Amino acid sequence: MFNRLSLRQKLIAVPVIGCFIVVIFIFAMLGLVNRQEETMRQIVTEDLSSIARNTSLLSDLSRNHVSFQELLARYQQQKDSFSLRNIGLSRIHVIYQIRDNLQLEFQVQRSTEIPRLSEALNALIEDLEGYAVSAEATLEHAADNHPATPHMLLLLNRSFANTHRQFITFLELMGKSINDDTTAELQALEEEVIVFTMAMSLVLFMLLVFSFRQTGEFSSSLHRMIKALNTLASGERRIGLRNRHFETKELQQMSEAIDCFQRSLVALDITQNKVEETNKQLRQEITFKENAESELNNALDALQLANDELENRVAERTQELAEINDSLQQEVDFRREAEKQLQLFKMAVHNTSEAVIITDSDACILEVNPAYCQITGYKRQEVLGKNPNITRSDRHNSEFYRQMWEQLRQHGEWSGEIWDRRKSGDVFPKWLSINAVNDGTSDHTYYVGVFMDISRIKQAEQELERLAYYDPLTGLPNRVLFDDRLEQEIRTCSSDHSGFGLLYIDLDRFKYVNDTLGHSVGDELLVEVGQRIKSCIREPDTVARMSGDEFTVIVRSVREAGDMEVVAAKIIEQVELPVQIAEREVFVGASIGISLYPEHASDSEQLKKHADMAMYKAKESGRGRYQVFNTEMTAVNLDRMALTGQLKQAISHKEFILHYQPIVSIADSSVSAVEALIRWQPEEGKIIPPRRLY
Repeated sequence: MFNRLSLRQKLIAVPVIGCFIVVIFIFAMLGLVNRQEETMRQIVTEDLSSIARNTSLLSDLSRNHVSFQELLARYQQQKDSFSLRNIGLSRIHVIYQIRDNLQLEFQVQRSTEIPRLSEALNALIEDLEGYAVSAEATLEHAADNHPATPHMLLLLNRSFANTHRQFITFLELMGKSINDDTTAELQALEEEVIVFTMAMSLVLFMLLVFSFRQTGEFSSSLHRMIKALNTLASGERRIGLRNRHFETKELQQMSEAIDCFQRSLVALDITQNKVEETNKQLRQEITFKENAESELNNALDALQLANDELENRVAERTQELAEINDSLQQEVDFRREAEKQLQLFKMAVHNTSEAVIITDSDACILEVNPAYCQITGYKRQEVLGKNPNITRSDRHNSEFYRQMWEQLRQHGEWSGEIWDRRKSGDVFPKWLSINAVNDGTSDHTYYVGVFMDISRIKQAEQELERLAYYDPLTGLPNRVLFDDRLEQEIRTCSSDHSGFGLLYIDLDRFKYVNDTLGHSVGDELLVEVGQRIKSCIREPDTVARMSGDEFTVIVRSVREAGDMEVVAAKIIEQVELPVQIAEREVFVGASIGISLYPEHASDSEQLKKHADMAMYKAKESGRGRYQVFNTEMTAVNLDRMALTGQLKQAISHKEFILHYQPIVSIADSSVSAVEALIRWQPEEGKIIPPRRLY
């Protein structure tokens, strides 16, 4: 089809095709650049926004945990179980909302298509649900004032720590996934650019080769025709152009004209002899014209060659400029996108509530965010270029920091609790996470640290521990701590074959004081009595408030019952002294039961039971006394238990009968009154004497 074109069309076709290919190349490169911009825009608007939302969920979870612990501490002290349950359930509902938000977020995100990220998400959901279950259990224990509340709080904190670490791992996997996706997209675009550039270069090269081939054939045809004309001009009539096929219509017509001219010359030669004299001058003119034509043709050939060379140089230069322009445009777009990402990351770090610190490989601070300055008290200009140890509290030894840096070098990350010092000198705890980061263009390593002040969490833990193990009114150990110390004392005495004593103290007339003077006076009385009992024992001994007006004392290193009797008598004497409350004197007494280890029992439950039995025996004996446990009390107690069961059964069987006994006046033998008596008569049996009931 190309051979059908005219000479002018052939000369124009090659530059037109080249320009068309260059235009296609430019539009294709613009399309690839638009794809790259769309990809980066998607990453910024979707993936990074997803990370920001999940980071916000993590902050909400941490704040909710702190609020939950403060709630437990506040309402447990107030003993308002109803409010505690209602508000606590709302806090637990927040945990489930965070879990639902995570699931909803990743149902519409492509992140679920990544196996590792999907596994991390499932693990995080399980940890959140486990944490919520632990929070519900802790709330129930705290609302019921259960003794296991401290242990449940410890398990809750551990569950929260595990969930927090899983959340951080999940965010790191999301960042790595976004980075991998971005790298893959950019590599794919770069490969497409390279392949397309090579293809266009190959097409242009083939077009250039084709152009050189066509111009070569055209030049060769012209040279043959010029040679034929020169041959004819020299008098030779055999030129060899007859029946030859040329590429263009114009060359074919010129060849036919030369052939016709050759035939005319042959005819002219035939008649030349006849008119030689006449045409001699004509031949000279023809020769002159032929020479002039030859020079003109040579000049045209030289001009055509120069024109072809100029067109080739213009095409090559145009291609080079287009490639340079495309490269510069790509660089500008890349830098503009990089600046947008840098600004976005800078805003995220600047506005986060957690402190961020960045150092180089020599541990010199390169950048800190406002949260760092707010927590430590240092200004940004004061820490730039300094070593992070300017906030070191000296609570950790050199081995601690050596292990931290060893893990950083081996694994590229470290996280844990660490104590630091503020600029004001105050020491505070923080949870620190450090990651080693390589810039990807060199061997330089940077370290990014993120930490949060956990002082409030620590204070809440200490307050919960105090509420769990100490009586809030008297400040004495409560039943939980007393049982723990009793078990410890049994283990200690069992190993060194020693003994100790246990006192069970119940206040006499305390209920009367409470009912007549009010609970506030009763509370002040309990505080004073607790201090008096504490003043009667040694420092290693333990005094605890069990409940109401009951106290217990563990007296260590007791050899005989007489030692315990001395302590009990001293306590009774101190308790019976008047207590000055609200400008009035209040009097109470104390009944004390005594049991000894290992004489009376070898386990804690039996020791407490025997001391309690001895205390009730002291009350029956007249109060204001102490009583040492003996085995007869066990038998009496068993008889009482049996009698109690028989009385309950007698009531259900209606075995009690009513008798009326008249009271007669001796003076006139008249009935002045009637005494109502109740008697116990089992079915078909004799009446039980009343003395058996006492």
